[in-house]
Amino acid sequence: MSVPTISSGFGSGASVATNNGTAAFTVNVGTTAGTETSGVIGLPTAKNGWNCVASDQPTSTAHTRQTTSTTTTTTLTNYDSAGTPEAWADNEILTVGCFAKR
Repeated sequence: MSVPTISSGFGSGASVATNNGTAAFTVNVGTTAGTETSGVIGLPTAKNGWNCVASDQPTSTAHTRQTTSTTTTTTLTNYDSAGTPEAWADNEILTVGCFAKR
C-alpha cells in the first residue's frame, strides 16, 4: 500500500494525517495564513491518471475539488459557495479518496 504525500501547495506543515493507501486518507492543510487555495498530492503511478474526491470536514460552505490529475499527482482546489478559489482555514482537515482512472 502506497502512502499519498504532499508534493506542493497547501500550507506550512501540511501532512497526510491518516491513510488507508489512496482509497481513503486525510490531509491536514497545515498553517495557511489565509492564502493557500490549492495543493498537490503525490500518488503512485496510475497509467491513465487519478479520479479523486475530497470532503472539507469543518466547513459546510467551502468545496474542495480535484482540478487536475497526472499519472502520479492530483491537485485539489478549495472554492467558496460562489465558485471562487478560497483559502483553507489553518489546520483544516480534508477527507480524500483517489481511484486510478481506467
